[in-house]
This record gives sequence, structure tokens and C-alpha cells, in this order.
Amino acid sequence: MDAKTKRLELIREGNIPTALFKLSAPTITAMLVLAIYNFVDAWFVGLLKNESALAAIQVIMPAFQLIGAIGLTFGMGAASVISRRLGENRLDEARKSASVAFYIALIVGIGFSLIGYFFTDSIVGVLGATEDNLSYSIHYGRIILAGGLFQVLNMCLNNILRSEGAAKESGMAQLGGALLNIALDPIFIFSLKMGVAGAAAATIIAQAVTTLVLLSFFIRKKSILHLSIRNFQPTPARFGAIMQIGTPTLVRQLVSAGSFVVINMLASSYGDAALAAIGVMIRTFMIVMMALFGLSQGLQPLAGYNFGAGKYQRTRASVRTAIYWVLIFTGAATLVFVAGAGPIMKLFLHDNEEALEIGKFALRITGAGLIPIGLTVIYGGYFQALGAGMASFILALCQQGLFLIPLLFLFDRLWGLEGLLAAQPVAFILSLLLTLIIKQIIDKRMKTAENGLS
Repeated sequence: MDAKTKRLELIREGNIPTALFKLSAPTITAMLVLAIYNFVDAWFVGLLKNESALAAIQVIMPAFQLIGAIGLTFGMGAASVISRRLGENRLDEARKSASVAFYIALIVGIGFSLIGYFFTDSIVGVLGATEDNLSYSIHYGRIILAGGLFQVLNMCLNNILRSEGAAKESGMAQLGGALLNIALDPIFIFSLKMGVAGAAAATIIAQAVTTLVLLSFFIRKKSILHLSIRNFQPTPARFGAIMQIGTPTLVRQLVSAGSFVVINMLASSYGDAALAAIGVMIRTFMIVMMALFGLSQGLQPLAGYNFGAGKYQRTRASVRTAIYWVLIFTGAATLVFVAGAGPIMKLFLHDNEEALEIGKFALRITGAGLIPIGLTVIYGGYFQALGAGMASFILALCQQGLFLIPLLFLFDRLWGLEGLLAAQPVAFILSLLLTLIIKQIIDKRMKTAENGLS
């Protein structure tokens, strides 16, 4: 049995916890890389002991997230389609879906890079740059935005590989990129005296190398799927199937980026110390979120394949296992956020007492929302795996759009900076309540489908 067959056999017949672990561990690694890029940059820039430079990285974060969202839109949309087509034994259709997603992501990624490079000054203004951090934001942002193509392709290729069970190969490529970023940061920032621009250059070089490694998996024909021009057949039905699942991902990332822009704008009125502290909190929070997204993505091929094959009991067992793991992980993360807020903040903010106090409060209150958001993320991935595009869309739109953004304005107006920071966990609790309602509806539909087969 070759490696390709073993991957499908694991999804189809393997022990559920073992299969979920093997599929999710590499994807968690891959998603953590995205958080690590920002985390590592912030840590090294923090060594400059310049709160305006650290604030500039927070200003660019929504744009960085939006660029990744483009790749995730096509990658996660294709991943859901590919997993279900493989479960239906339609390999040719799975290959065509992969090619459509990749080549469209390539074209869109090039467009974003060009726009980012030529319009950096205008973009950082929209993102909430202040007079104090404007020059830093431009220097960092121009490089990050111009290299956005690699971020788009990384997110797309990572998800396509994951859809066929090749999570280990994808995760190793992403981990290698993160380690390269860590190695290059001190060289560019300090040795070459490039400052925040050096952090951006290190990130883009690492992402370019990761892209080449991921592409080599297809070029060397190690994949079940083929990325070929011949298979690039973007029919309305094929493109629509990808976007049905990819659109909720895009909406979620767009409103998430939008919420970060709102946070930046509101926090900037409290000074660069507040903006820098909130930036550290968000980066720490994103490490937890990326681990959750990684588990969600590992769940998708397992749930999607078995759903496509009509194995509904196995589909339900996979999500139950994921939920159990999430409760343990987010419970432990909550304790770290509450008990370790001081040491974590001091890693970045050093002796800036004002920023430290803001940061400690921000991290502790954010910890209150980790369990609700963890459950929401996993169920959201589960809905996508089943092809429930509308359910995923509604959840994505409400989570940080209809819930979080209005609460940010309201709580900031009522209670100032502390209210601004409290809005996020409240929005996460509301999102979980909506998620549980949607889950009840989907469970009833699956039960009906199961009864129809019996």
C-alpha cells in the first residue's frame, strides 16, 4: 500500500482519535506558523524598545490577515470539495477543483501584491496608523503587502494538501518557514540595521521559501492531486462549489480584519502604549486561535470524506473527539492567560509600566472567551466539512461582524478602554449560543439522511 492509499485508508477506516491526531497535528503546526510569523516579529521589534515601532506591526496586522484570508478562501473551499469528491470516488473532479483553486489564488495573489506595493501609504492610513507610528507602518507594511502573493499561495496549497490527508508534509513545510523567519529576523533587524523593515523582509523571504517547498510536493508528483493547466476548468458549478464553502471563510476573515481595524482606531485614541499592548494580546490570542483552526482543518477531511461516503456515525464521532480535545486545550489556555499575563506582556513591553498594565488586563479578560470561541471554531469547521455553506456563512458573519464590531463601539463609549477590551469575550459567548442553535438544525438533517439510508 503506497503513501497515497494509506492516507485515504486512515480517513476511511482508521481509529478516530488516531486519524484526527495525524490529520490535525501537522495542520495545527501549519496554522501556528501564521501566528508565529507575527509573534516572532513583534518579539524582535520589541527589543528595539520603541512602542511606536511595535504599534506599527499591530497596524499592519489586519492587512496581513486579509491577505491570508484570500488563500484560505480558495484553499478551504477546495479542501471541503476535494475531501467529499474523494469520498465519492471522483478523483478526476477532485483534481480539477484543486487546479481551479490554485490558479485563481495565483492570479488574485499577484493583484493584491501589486495593490499593496503601490498604495501602501493610503492603506496604512485606513488601518489606523497614527502620526507617531506612520513612518514605521509604511516601512513595515510596504514589504509585507508586496510579498502578499506568497501568503496567499501558502494558505491555498496548505489546505489543498490537507484535503487528501497529506497534513504532515504541509505542516513540515510551514514549520521550516517559521524557523527560517526566526533565524532571519535578528540578522535583518539588528545586523543589517533595517529595524521594522527587516522584520518584514525576514517574513516574506521565509514565506517565499515555504511556497516553493509546498509546490515541490506537486511537481515531484507526491500528491494524489495534480495542479495542471489542463485541469484548470473553472466552470460555474465547480467554482461555485468552492466558493460556497470558501465564502464563509472569506467573510469571517474580512469581518475579523475589520474588527481589528476598529480596535486599532479606537485604541489609538488612548496612545501608542495601548495600541502596543493590545497588539501583544492579539498575537498571544492568535496563537490559541491558530491551534484551534488547525484542529478544525484536521477535522474537515475526516468529517467531509466520511459524510460524502455516507458514514454518518463516523462523521459524528470525529466531531465529538475534536470537541473533547478543544475543551481541554482552551481550559488550559485560559489558565495561562490569567496566571501568566504579567510574564507574557513583559517579554514584549519590558519596563513600559503603562503598556504592561493595559496588556495584563487585556490578556486576562480575553481568557474568559477562549472556551466559547474554541467550540465555535470547531463547529464552524464541521459545518464547512458537511458542505453547509449557508450555516457557515451566517456564523462567520455574526461572530465578529454583527456581534463584535457593534459591541466594540458600544463598550468603548460606555466604559472606555476596559470596555473596548471586554467586548471580544462577550461577542464570543453570543457566537457560541448561535452555533449551538445551528448545530441542532444540522443534526436533525443528518439524522433524516441517515434514516433514509437505513
